[in-house]
Amino acid sequence: MRKIRLILELPAWGKLIFLETLWYSLYAAFLLNGQKDYRKVNAVLQKSLPGKERDMLHDAQQELQIVRMVSSAVQTIAKHTPWRNVCYHQAIQAKLLLHKRGIPCVIRIGFKKNDQGKIEGHAWTKAGDRIITGFCREEDYSVLKSFE
Repeated sequence: MRKIRLILELPAWGKLIFLETLWYSLYAAFLLNGQKDYRKVNAVLQKSLPGKERDMLHDAQQELQIVRMVSSAVQTIAKHTPWRNVCYHQAIQAKLLLHKRGIPCVIRIGFKKNDQGKIEGHAWTKAGDRIITGFCREEDYSVLKSFE
């Protein structure tokens, strides 16, 4: 109940980000559901989405607020969806949300060996030098793919 009240107290643009995050969460779940061929996913991440031009964008303070709101929305929605919503799904959501608002970001997909010697994959999103989804120690991973 408390989280619902907090969302309702957000400004209109914040509520919109939460609604869009829910939609993109479902979209990412559908897109990645049982995919063995990631060409479709790659195409979605690489295509140019309609968004604001960088020159028409907000000031640095507004941009930081949007990045924080997107990060918060993605993490909150991920905890409360009945469908699979892990790091790769969250990275896609953040990328789509930020790209739509003309804020550059990058998705990184990396791998590392865990303590048992098994390979683990992870995806995270960065806006500038700030990790906004998939918080990790980047230096622990060998980056295989980046989507700008």
